[in-house]
Amino acid sequence: MQSSKIKYILFLFLILFTDCAVQGPPGGGPADSIPPQITEVYPPSNSTGIAPNTNIYINFSEYMDRISVERSVFITPSFTEELNFQWEGKKLYIKNTLQTGITYVINIGTGSRDRNNNNLKNSYSWAFSTGESVDNCQISGRIFGETEKSGLFIWAFKLDKNEEINPSEHEPDYTTQSSENGEFKLDYLSGGIYRIFAMKDNNNNLKYDIELDLIGIPCCDIKISDKIENFFLNLSKEDTSKTGETPITGKSPKVESFSFIITSSPDNSAAEILCHTPADSLMNIPTDTKIKFQFNLPIDTLSLRNGFSLKDSDKNKLPGKITWKKPSYFIFSPLNPFKEDTEYNILLDSNIVSYTNGSKIKENFNLNFKTGNALSFGSVSGAIKNIPKNENVIIELYNFKLKNLITKKEISNIDKYTIN
Repeated sequence: MQSSKIKYILFLFLILFTDCAVQGPPGGGPADSIPPQITEVYPPSNSTGIAPNTNIYINFSEYMDRISVERSVFITPSFTEELNFQWEGKKLYIKNTLQTGITYVINIGTGSRDRNNNNLKNSYSWAFSTGESVDNCQISGRIFGETEKSGLFIWAFKLDKNEEINPSEHEPDYTTQSSENGEFKLDYLSGGIYRIFAMKDNNNNLKYDIELDLIGIPCCDIKISDKIENFFLNLSKEDTSKTGETPITGKSPKVESFSFIITSSPDNSAAEILCHTPADSLMNIPTDTKIKFQFNLPIDTLSLRNGFSLKDSDKNKLPGKITWKKPSYFIFSPLNPFKEDTEYNILLDSNIVSYTNGSKIKENFNLNFKTGNALSFGSVSGAIKNIPKNENVIIELYNFKLKNLITKKEISNIDKYTIN
């Protein structure tokens, strides 16, 4: 009798212990496929006068995979010391001392996922200031060239001077990640000139590795003073085995026109030229310069071919080839090099050039530039000994004062070279 009572008590204890140890929802139900959300942040968005000893926190709707979240937190400007993360359930605290008089931008990327491997659907960003105001410039767009578009990195480097930016070495000023359809948005930027890169981090080391990661590079830098929309980047793998420029958007299309099927409401976005090369009124440019234009919207390629003209000082139209790197970005290569010491004019006719949404540029766009004399540019020559057979050597000409890569040239199976 006593023995039976002991067994009964032990059996009850085992049941109670098991019920307490196993936590979570009952098994056998449907798998959780709902993306997590950010339900609260602190300091509040657009708040000012925040004290330097304030703790930042992010509250999620679900329990998160902590490592994935910590790898997807990007703060601008970055702290000099390592980020101090502390978790309390679904809430992540960042306990670092803030600087005074600074706008801080916190971005939680789409690499953040919950414990059921559901990622944030879109990056989440907000800003606050330890000073009196919050920066509010913005750039948004979309990334092409990759099937899996979620979680791609977008880096923005603010250019305080004419400098060479190497995304494999330099830390970006602003970072975000793309959504599942490749869209991205960088909020709360300070006004200025920026260089934007997109990158697929194939080895998850938060750095750009040449010939391993994919990268997207625009045609030129952009000036941001308010909001810029429909900025497109196309991913490709950089090929360092070939001479010439760093690839901008990967493989060039074999056709000079694009077709679009519009199924949604009309896009009434304002047409705008984001950037162009050369700059207006630029003097002394090299005779082998190529003309580059990037727009904020896809261009009707036939209208551009008819409405674009390049003329010399005698009003002679120069023949050339238009290469479309993407629907909003083209390069015009003259059939023959420009003449030395000659003025040229570029015209985009507002009565002809149109966008695929039907809108046109507001007025004629005129750009003037003048070429220089070859003697004013100089040249560099030299010799390299003992180049192995069938091996290529790339020579780079670098301006140490301006920290600027001027040009590079491939040398193959010869020991002498000249860079004009």
